[in-house]
Amino acid sequence: MSHSINEILTGRVCSGKGVAGQRLRSIEPVIAGRLGFVPFPGTLNLQLDNVVCFPPSTVCFDLDKFVAGNKAFRFYSADIYGNEVLVARSFSCLAVSDSLLEIISPVNLRRHLGIKDGDAVELSMHLAL
Repeated sequence: MSHSINEILTGRVCSGKGVAGQRLRSIEPVIAGRLGFVPFPGTLNLQLDNVVCFPPSTVCFDLDKFVAGNKAFRFYSADIYGNEVLVARSFSCLAVSDSLLEIISPVNLRRHLGIKDGDAVELSMHLAL
């Protein structure tokens, strides 16, 4: 029997580079097939208050570079205020801790939650034991 706990991470909403929409289109069928939702064509960028290393038990699934363009990605299950999300990290960020996260959701989280750059957000990571 597997158990899970949630770890709360805090950070601030920040602007990204605007490239997530293109990458998300290429992996949309995989996310929809595995998680049952079509991702909003953009991510919410979250600058964490502290640098975080994700334990292997938090991995939801991996995508290699052939599916996701020129980078391989690892995805983690989480939620923001009750909204199911995926945290996306490129493998190039996995070797070193990184405090900037890209959050994938079926809705525009900025609009849905009424948040903007600089607002504090709590992310609940789903950790398997």
